[in-house]
Amino acid sequence: TGVQTCALPIFYIGMAEPQMFDMCVFDFNNRLIFRSDKYDAKWKGFCGSSVCPEGIYRVVISYKYSGDKSLKYARKSVKLINNSNR
Repeated sequence: TGVQTCALPIFYIGMAEPQMFDMCVFDFNNRLIFRSDKYDAKWKGFCGSSVCPEGIYRVVISYKYSGDKSLKYARKSVKLINNSNR
């Protein structure tokens, strides 16, 4: 799949509210740096209390709508850029 470019300050998922939702963002060393069970969560590009370095991050989303029999998964690579460096 392709890589989406994401400029700071936020990356978010736009979708209808599912019954169950989990979003995880992993850095290039496969460390979990952000997690939320809120479908309208916004990752602000931080790794702890510091701005994450520019690079490719992996976003994994699991969700389930009412009536679904099982969880669905979506995976996306995101290229984080910091506009303040430009």
